[in-house]
Amino acid sequence: MSKWFRKYYKCPRTRNEAKQNQDGWCRPKRRPAHLADAWDDRPRGYQRSWKKFRKTKYRSGHRGQKHTVFCEGYVKAWSLKEYCESHDIPCNMERVTEVYTYRTPIYSKRLLWRTPKYFYKHVWGKNENGDRCILKEVRHQVGWEDRYDWVIIGYQNKQGHKLLGYNFTWWSDKNIGVEYILK
Repeated sequence: MSKWFRKYYKCPRTRNEAKQNQDGWCRPKRRPAHLADAWDDRPRGYQRSWKKFRKTKYRSGHRGQKHTVFCEGYVKAWSLKEYCESHDIPCNMERVTEVYTYRTPIYSKRLLWRTPKYFYKHVWGKNENGDRCILKEVRHQVGWEDRYDWVIIGYQNKQGHKLLGYNFTWWSDKNIGVEYILK
């Protein structure tokens, strides 16, 4: 059996027991029909443990001094966060946004004009040279065609959020070299 199969499935080793119990008497629960086989492979439940990400347990003393820096881009804040997590330094990253208002038009569909809709009937014949051509065109009105257009009837104010950057906070007594990390 391959390694990837054992990694993702539980493989109970019951083949030898099934061979030994074929001819003799055994307990009813351990009969070969009740033993697990390849069809009973159950996937393993891999879950990430919370213990790996815990920052406060086994820490001697207090958290340390609070430091805050403003990062304009996401990449810089993320590189600082990766550094703090790899060195087991407690940290927090918050978005800094600015609220602004802008005006948007309100549109409405309005009828501008109506034009008559025609059906054309052609009367065919021959001209002086004997070629086939349209002699007369008869026009019949069959209805009206409506022309619509979108018209601005007013404006409304809406709010938007503009991302300015990230406030990055970490707690440590030592200098982590923020200027070097944010280059």
